[in-house]
Parts: sequence; structure tokens; C-alpha cells
Amino acid sequence: MNGFGWTARLGSLMVVVEPGAVSLTVGETVQLSATIRDANGDTMEGEVRWATMNPAVAAVSQDGMVTAMKTGETIVVATFNGVGGSATITVTGS
Repeated sequence: MNGFGWTARLGSLMVVVEPGAVSLTVGETVQLSATIRDANGDTMEGEVRWATMNPAVAAVSQDGMVTAMKTGETIVVATFNGVGGSATITVTGS
């Protein structure tokens, strides 16, 4: 874990999600961003896919917009070519 959330490296790629941790109240939204980096840390072009481990707590669109649905915690993941990075989303009541 680092300041950017959870980042995995597979071979020469890594995906960094920012912000790495977010606290929201039910109904709020936040825009996440994902940066694909090569083995040297240089930014690469590419499209990530977004997913949430618990869509009942927080939904995520294909452009990384997260919407808080109900109280709880979940992980939102951005993947590119089998490599993923994530952010922890904590949702509290209104």
C-alpha cells in the first residue's frame, strides 16, 4: 500500500489509482483517476476498466466516477492488461 492506494505491478506495468482512499456520505460522488506506468515509471496511454468489489456500497462508472450507495466499505479497482490498482471507499450515513 502507498499514498496512491493499492498498486500491483505485473512485469513492466503498474496501475496507480488516485485518490487511494476516500470517505463519502451516502449520495456523494468522487472522480477517481488511474495512471498506467511502465517499468521506468513513465506514463503510458491506455484505457482502464473500472469495477467495484461491492456495488451495493459504492457504484463506479466506466470513467471512474464513484457514487456512494449505502454505509460500508468497498474497494474500487482499475485494470489494464491484467494489472490493477485500487482505492478504498468508505461510505457513512447521511
